[in-house]
Amino acid sequence: MTRDDIIRLAHKSHIDVYGLGKDYTKFADALERFAALVAAAERESCAKVCEEEASRAKWNWDNDLPQNQPFWNGGEQLASSCAAAIRARGQE
Repeated sequence: MTRDDIIRLAHKSHIDVYGLGKDYTKFADALERFAALVAAAERESCAKVCEEEASRAKWNWDNDLPQNQPFWNGGEQLASSCAAAIRARGQE
């Protein structure tokens, strides 16, 4: 997310970043840091959902009826790779 994106979203949220006068830059910097923290928290929440799905797929692979195992085949790896991909977005 770029600084312009953050400012656009701030305006959409009715935050008047331009009405701050000389404090605009300082506020915009703080807003940018805040947006980065929110995005990181959301990414981590999404990655945890994927990890939970990986655990569920692994449990089902280990405990389901043999005829159902093909359904779970690769589920753990797929969900784990999704978690890793989501976390990697924060490293861009």
